[in-house]
Amino acid sequence: ALDVLTVGQVGGGSGVVEMKNNGLVATNGTYITPNGIISGTGTLAVGFLGLQNEGILAPGITVQYPFTSPDVSQFQGVATMAISGTLTTGPTGRLEIPLIGSNIGQYGSLVVTGTVTLDGVLALDFNQGYAPHQGDTFTLLTATGGINGTFDDVEISGLAPGFEYNLTIVNGQ
Repeated sequence: ALDVLTVGQVGGGSGVVEMKNNGLVATNGTYITPNGIISGTGTLAVGFLGLQNEGILAPGITVQYPFTSPDVSQFQGVATMAISGTLTTGPTGRLEIPLIGSNIGQYGSLVVTGTVTLDGVLALDFNQGYAPHQGDTFTLLTATGGINGTFDDVEISGLAPGFEYNLTIVNGQ
C-alpha cells in the first residue's frame, strides 16, 4: 500500500488483518483503531510513519507441518511477528501473546527494528494446560531501537488465581 493502512474504523466498524504463512504487509504507515486487530505471523513493513496501535496486535503461533505429536514439548513452530519500523502502543492498545510452552516457538513474540513506545495492556493467554515454572523466562518483545514507557496493565488468562510474575525490560527486550 502506498498510503496508510487503517485497520478498523475510527468511532465505528471493526477491521481484521490476519497474517498467515509468514506473510508480508508493506505500507507507508499502519494504524490499528480501537476496533481493529492485526494477528498472525509475518512481517509488517510500516514505512516512515510506523505502526500506531490503539486496538489489538496479536503475534501468533504457526505450526510447521508435519505436526503429529500431541506433546507440546515436541512443538516446532514459528511464533514471531516482525515490524520493520517503529511501534507506538496507545492507551487503548493491546499486545496479546499466546503461550503453550516456554521454548521459542511455543509463545508469540514481537521483533521491532525501530523504537517501541509502550502504553496500554499486555495480555498473556496460557493455553493447552501450560503453566510456567519458577525461573521460566519469555522474550515477548525485542526492539533494536530501544523501548520507552511501560504497559499500564498486564492481564493473564489460563492460570490459577494468585500467579506471580515479574515484567522487566532489559537491553531493548
